[in-house]
Amino acid sequence: MAASMDGTEPGPFELGPFFPDARAGEALLERAAALVAEGHRLEAVNGPLAAALRPLLVSMNACHASELDGRPLRPMDIESPGASGASLDTGPGAALALARAHAAAELALSAALPQRSVGLYAPEFVQCIHAELHRRPTSSEPRASADPSDDLANVSEDPKPASPAPSPRRKTSRAPSPSAAAFADAPGAWRRSPVDAARGARPDEISDLLDHWQGIYSKPFAPAPAIVAALCAGQRLLGVRPFERGNGRSARLHTHLALAALGVTQGLWSPLRAMAKDRAGYRQLLRRAIAAVPPRQREDARREALGAYATWLLDACLAESRAARERLDPKRLERRLLDLLAWLGARSWVIGSERSVIKPDALEALHYAAITGPVERARFIAMLGLQHRTGRRVLSSLIDCGLLVSDSSRAPVRFNLPWPSLRFLFPDVWSEAAASDDANTANPWPADARSAASGAHAISLEAHSEPESRSAAG
Repeated sequence: MAASMDGTEPGPFELGPFFPDARAGEALLERAAALVAEGHRLEAVNGPLAAALRPLLVSMNACHASELDGRPLRPMDIESPGASGASLDTGPGAALALARAHAAAELALSAALPQRSVGLYAPEFVQCIHAELHRRPTSSEPRASADPSDDLANVSEDPKPASPAPSPRRKTSRAPSPSAAAFADAPGAWRRSPVDAARGARPDEISDLLDHWQGIYSKPFAPAPAIVAALCAGQRLLGVRPFERGNGRSARLHTHLALAALGVTQGLWSPLRAMAKDRAGYRQLLRRAIAAVPPRQREDARREALGAYATWLLDACLAESRAARERLDPKRLERRLLDLLAWLGARSWVIGSERSVIKPDALEALHYAAITGPVERARFIAMLGLQHRTGRRVLSSLIDCGLLVSDSSRAPVRFNLPWPSLRFLFPDVWSEAAASDDANTANPWPADARSAASGAHAISLEAHSEPESRSAAG
């Protein structure tokens, strides 16, 4: 996929090259076509199970974004209101606030994606992404070159800003006033502080460069070339470094949104996870993009670096897409649901004046709700094949633990995924949960996670791993 220009821009900062060379482009287009096909397969299995999983993945994406910033978080920290005990003026508190802002931004922007590529690559949309990510700033969040999300500013050993040489076409401007600096640091505002040309464009070039960036990547490409363009655009956007802080976070979310707009993710996987799984490889590829090379070799070296980055990320996206399709396989879900029901059945908890009742007989009805959709309560109880009173208690227990939810006490029930269930149903989604051993803890299914998933009030949950303990408790 050859660039439409010579790959260079006048001045100290070079925006291009915009695409890898033709030889690398052919291999990329083959991979991109495979990703388009995987997107169609995901769309075909986009049912109730996918709908239940999708909201959880938004929080997971925020955790991956935080991990890329060097600040690992757990998804339940984002979901749980009680996890905000750390001050926003501390590192953990600031990371948590940013992760929650990321989740809110992804939801809001995904619901209002531009319908045309010219809008998807508009500089105003890039500013909107940054503004949504930083709408709730924290006083301790690092600024400018110290920001851990400014990937290109942190992959070198000398990330300090450097004043550029005076432009022969423009007079050297004075340093911005404190009020101007504060404005430039506002969410969505272009950067006003100078940096070394290897780590970003001059402030007075940013607007024109991103107009040119939009013109290159918003062309009416076919699906496969459009995917290649989306990946390359993210790397070049990061190269411009248009904001004082949060450039890496903004560029990565733009890549996520661009792939979502192209219909390949279906909200069921994200390039953020692929990047976070190999953060060292991701940063190494960015180092290649700014490596110092002789001027005569610069364009070829940067085109090669862009091709390596796009190839690596496209392969990772393909792996994520295939994994997303496989985890929605009905047979796989049925086996894991049975394991989950057996685990819950051995660990009863208090519901009002009674104890929970979970039986393997619920497998067929629960699996049906996950694959087909909402089920009337009477029909769900009938599908259990148990006595009516026992069936009602099983239904009540499934609602209480969050595996079923309902809009009212008489409305149909629909399948749901509380966070603790991921350990059994989708262990590859949240590897930390799969690796943990909660069976011996006093509270293996947290009440706050259960109530957050079901909308019920928090209730006590007493876990008993041995049948004798349950009978003794009465």
